[in-house]
Formats: sequence, structure tokens, C-alpha cells
Amino acid sequence: MRFSRPTNRNIYVEVFPVIDPALYGGAAGDAAIKAAIMEAGNALLAGEPVRVARLSQKVMGVRGVVDVLSIAVGF
Repeated sequence: MRFSRPTNRNIYVEVFPVIDPALYGGAAGDAAIKAAIMEAGNALLAGEPVRVARLSQKVMGVRGVVDVLSIAVGF
């Protein structure tokens, strides 16, 4: 019988949002996207997969984001 423990890994996320400039807020909008991604990542349990759909959902919740063209995730 084998036994192993899951290990935490850093992930790298690149987001390509479509924004409404009147609502987005420039650097504040960028910071809000970063915070949304961090919130989603910090909510993951050990061994739980990273779901791009969940990340997209969090980004879409940021004021001024009207669409997400793509999200790239890597380790």
C-alpha cells in the first residue's frame, strides 16, 4: 500500500478580459481582477482541481468586465 500527501503548488493565471472603460477603473479594475483570482485560488482545497470556468466566473464579477476572451493557467 502506498500513501502520499497532496502538495500545494503555485499556479500562474493570465486573463484577457473585455472591459467597459467607463466602469472598469484602470489600475483599480486590474487589482480587482487579481483579488478575484486570488480569492478563487485560496478557496481551493488540497488536491482540488483548478477550474477555469470558476476563475472566469470570478473575473466576470468584477465591475466593468463584460466578457473574458481567455484565461491561461499554468504551473
